[in-house]
Amino acid sequence: MKKLLSLALAAALALSLTACGGGSGGDDKSSGSSSSKSGDNSAVSSSSSSQGDASEPQEEEREIPGTYENVSLFLTSTIQVSENGSFDRTKPDEKGTYNIINGDSFELVEKGMGNGDIFTPYGDYYYRSNLICSFDEDEEYGLAPSFDSNGHSTQSFDAYYEPTNDGNQNYVLFTMKDDGTYTLQKQIRNTKGFLTVVDQGDTYEGTYSLDGDVLTLTWKEFKFPLLFLDGKIYFDIIEKQTPENTADLEARRTALEAFRAEKFIPVDDALASEIVSCVQGEWEYSSNNINYVMLFEGNNFNVTTTAGGASLNSQGTYVVCKDFVLITYDTGKRARIDYTYENGEFNWTGYLQGVQD
Repeated sequence: MKKLLSLALAAALALSLTACGGGSGGDDKSSGSSSSKSGDNSAVSSSSSSQGDASEPQEEEREIPGTYENVSLFLTSTIQVSENGSFDRTKPDEKGTYNIINGDSFELVEKGMGNGDIFTPYGDYYYRSNLICSFDEDEEYGLAPSFDSNGHSTQSFDAYYEPTNDGNQNYVLFTMKDDGTYTLQKQIRNTKGFLTVVDQGDTYEGTYSLDGDVLTLTWKEFKFPLLFLDGKIYFDIIEKQTPENTADLEARRTALEAFRAEKFIPVDDALASEIVSCVQGEWEYSSNNINYVMLFEGNNFNVTTTAGGASLNSQGTYVVCKDFVLITYDTGKRARIDYTYENGEFNWTGYLQGVQD
């Protein structure tokens, strides 16, 4: 279903965006080989002339089957590619088959879908080379990424990534400063009308460095690669597990998952009691011709959703976290509603929205 939504959205965006991410001109689809490095890197200073030649043949044919970890800063998926032509992916959970393209790239086709994500090799990594996958136009001028003689930039990028489980959109915001520091944030935006931010998501900060075509982001003590190819910065990067890198890959994934889990820790009992007393009763709001009636009774939650004359009722329990009320439905699905609580004054600041586990 995620792939279907992604393809439908990509088709709709094609009328206004002719490439990945911010929508610069050109064709983003990979040729299916490792020769995707641009022959014209005029946006890069001469000090970056040490870039490797992506068109060089691999010393030996790549073995596609194996376990791959996503080494992007904001993604923690694991992909198991099997000898029998199948694959299993976590976060999001998907199963399907894969196609080998030109001997070294491979396409993951989710069961029931016609096509999927294509990963193209480059050095030690594979990057997603089709669909929405890169930063290619900065926010201020619409210019391609470029770096000075120190490998630094002063550009900011805003790229659509993929749909969420509840039909909203994931966006990635990336800013580089000339002092070698960066800020990267993953946002969730509403798909209807103007792209309203419904979840500010997680924010990562650290330093960056450009070495040839590899743009490395350092967060805490961990390093996360992006690839600067064809005048674009590709941010969906996976790496195949080997005996030499398995420990490092697992450490990075564990650190990211722990960082994201911190925000779901409930507040202390005293503060929770105050906020629980504030939310008791019935609340109602409408969005995109859908009406929501939420009822809080003790630590129980009930919501009635009405659209086009049809209603759906769901219930569960909730806990109070630092910035949101976290709801766990009886089905096991989770949702959140953002709030503020300052000087004893409580206000909802967000809508009911699904949580991606």
